Amino acid sequence: MSGKTLCIFKVVTGISHKVSLLSCIYVVNFSNFDHLSSAGHRSSDFSFAWAPSWFSVYCDVQRAWSAVPLQGRWTHLSDICNHASQGQDDLRQDAVMQQVFGMCSMLLQRNTDTRKRKLNIRRYKVVPFSQRSGVLEWCSGTVPIGEFLVEPNKGAHKRFRPQDWASLACRRKMMDAQRLAFDEKLQAYNEVCTKFRPVFRYFCMERFLDPAVWMEKRLAYTRSVATSSIVGYIVGLGDRHIQNILIDEQTAELVHIDLGVAFEQGKILPTPETVPFRLSRDIVDGMGITGVEGVFRRCCEKTMEVMRSSQEALLTIVEVLLYDPLFDWTMNP
Repeated sequence: MSGKTLCIFKVVTGISHKVSLLSCIYVVNFSNFDHLSSAGHRSSDFSFAWAPSWFSVYCDVQRAWSAVPLQGRWTHLSDICNHASQGQDDLRQDAVMQQVFGMCSMLLQRNTDTRKRKLNIRRYKVVPFSQRSGVLEWCSGTVPIGEFLVEPNKGAHKRFRPQDWASLACRRKMMDAQRLAFDEKLQAYNEVCTKFRPVFRYFCMERFLDPAVWMEKRLAYTRSVATSSIVGYIVGLGDRHIQNILIDEQTAELVHIDLGVAFEQGKILPTPETVPFRLSRDIVDGMGITGVEGVFRRCCEKTMEVMRSSQEALLTIVEVLLYDPLFDWTMNP
């Protein structure tokens, strides 16, 4: 495939004059990636590794909107190609962590207390081709927590707390405080907390207007946070910033992505990650008035009980993956 770029994308097709959302993945070999910037392509410009006979490419990728949904919005085909060709993550590590999550979910389903609470780890399919290429399942109907909270134009902080500081101003304040003494750092942090209040409670309030449904989804969110937090703590999962945690807009469950920093490797980053899991003020705000007490604490305890009772089976698979020479879990600080 010299001189060609491999691109994976999902399309929406119209059949019998009715729009049908087709969750299929098509692999396309582009003979010249740079040539995509010009308009007026023909179907002969693309070669398909696999596609049905009725499939055709939308030609004008420069000016017209192509039939490729990206996180609920229409985007240019060239944007998808850029995203697919510039990734540097090792998808084999994501595939391995999905296997670990699958085993943890199986253990949770076997226990009566965790099964009746519907505790599980939300997963997605990963098929690695090599160290730098592969196919990931598109997590349809999800949105990054960071996009909901601090998106510049329509983020929740801007809509519900317009008088608060912007997220960039808070970050700048904390960066400037790095050179100060401990007491001054604490003072700067407290000031940021005062000027930047949590708003994640509005995620469920906006989307689930029926009180019973709102209560059900908030409960599902709290349980999902508890389960993913404990399992993430056990496998030493790091790099849990707000763009690496998705939330399902229908079920309110969390989906963790970008799982390359595991087995406590976050502790040797330039800024060491010393917390066991992400439990920031906005994450807690989405749990309601009880916060971490009540449902969250009880689900954490039950998840930890199951993991401890099945530690031999869990350690067997984790140690095999950790010491497998095919996977490089080490990081350079």
